[in-house]
Amino acid sequence: MTIDFDAAMLWIQWLLSVGVLLVVAAVGVAVAFAMVRAALAELVARARAVWEGWKVGARGLCGGAGMRKLSYVIAAVILFAAGFGLGATITPSPRVASVQSVYGCPAWVTVTRSSALTRWTLTDCAYQDESQSGGNHNLYFTAVTPFGAPATVYAHQAWADGDVQQLTLGGQTNFGLYGGSFDPQRGEVGAYSGYIESRASSDVVSGMGLPLNRHVNFILTFQQVTPASQPTPTLGAPTSVPGAPTATPASGDYVTHGEFRDLLVKTLIDVLTKGR
Repeated sequence: MTIDFDAAMLWIQWLLSVGVLLVVAAVGVAVAFAMVRAALAELVARARAVWEGWKVGARGLCGGAGMRKLSYVIAAVILFAAGFGLGATITPSPRVASVQSVYGCPAWVTVTRSSALTRWTLTDCAYQDESQSGGNHNLYFTAVTPFGAPATVYAHQAWADGDVQQLTLGGQTNFGLYGGSFDPQRGEVGAYSGYIESRASSDVVSGMGLPLNRHVNFILTFQQVTPASQPTPTLGAPTSVPGAPTATPASGDYVTHGEFRDLLVKTLIDVLTKGR
C-alpha cells in the first residue's frame, strides 16, 4: 500500500484551516454577543434611571397623590389645547329648508309639564306633514337658556322600552323617527316622546311618530326656566326672547370659538379640582 504524503499533508492543512476559521468565527460571535448584551444592559440601566427620575419629578409636581394627579393635569392640558385648536364655529346638521312651520302640537300629541323650580319648558312645538318635511322623518330639538342663548344639554328621544340621548351643539340636535305606524283618526298615538336632561326637570312631549307611516317632522323648542327667570312662555306661540331660535329652519346657528373656549376653561378647572 502506497501513501501519498503530499496529499495527506494537503488534507491536514485544509482541516486545520477550517478548524481555525471555525474557532475564529465562534470567538467573533461570542464577542459580538457580549458587546450587544452589554450595550442593552447599559441602555436598560439608563432608561430605568430616566424613569425613576421622571417618577420623582412627577411626585414633586403632584405631591402625595402621585401619578393619578399628573394624569388629570395632562388630560386637562390636552383638552384645553384642543379647544384653542378648533375652528371658530361648530355648525349643527342642517334643518329642512323651504318649509313653513305650523305652531302648536298636533291634537294627538300631549305635553306633560314639569313642576321643578329649574326646568326645561316647551315653548314651541312645530309639526311638518309629508308635504312640508322634504322626505325627512325626524324629531328636532332646540334648547335655549333663560336669556335665549343656545344651550348645550342632553336631549332625549324615548319610547316604551328605550331611551337615547344626544348632546345639543349650537343648541340643536335631531333624532330619526322610524316605524310604528298609527292612525290618529282612530284615537291612536305615536310611540315616541321627547324631553331635555330628565323627565323630572323637563316638559315631556308624548305621542309623536309617523301617522299612517308617512314621513313627518316634529320640531320642539325648549327654554330653561329658573326661579329668577321670566314666567313660563305660553305654548303655541313663538318665543319672544330676543335671539332665541324658532322652529323655522336656520342656517346661522353656531357656537363661537370664544364661547367654546370658555366652556373648556370651566372643564379644565373642574378636572384640576378633581385632582386635588
